[in-house]
Amino acid sequence: MLNVRKLSHFFVHHSTLRRSISYMNQFLMHTHPGLTLLRTDVHYYYNEAPFYVFRQNEYLVVILLAPLTLTHLKYPLNVYEIITIPILAPHDHSHFTMLSTNFEGIAYSPDSEYFLVIQRLIDLPQNEILDLRKTKLVLQS
Repeated sequence: MLNVRKLSHFFVHHSTLRRSISYMNQFLMHTHPGLTLLRTDVHYYYNEAPFYVFRQNEYLVVILLAPLTLTHLKYPLNVYEIITIPILAPHDHSHFTMLSTNFEGIAYSPDSEYFLVIQRLIDLPQNEILDLRKTKLVLQS
């Protein structure tokens, strides 16, 4: 499992991982109240999270890279593709109106005060986490 970059249940038991996630969240609440873990589900850490493994004497040490976010950015955004269609004018069937935009999509959630205007949908990352340090997309409010 380690060769395919997936954490094995044999190395880190479910209950140990759950306790570690809970401890990390509590630690962040007390020491850095503006930060929180972005993902708290163990499935993510077993299947997607990057990790490092090394041996220290008789111990196997596993370091999981846990994604952090600002507390007010934790809400997931839904991505909507903008599709323009011609709309016939009600008074004249020979005239139509069509929305003209310079972007292909919007990422939005009613629970968040922020949104993203997406110039090209192909610029979105293929995974669920958008790292704002590594993208040209900019949050707007």
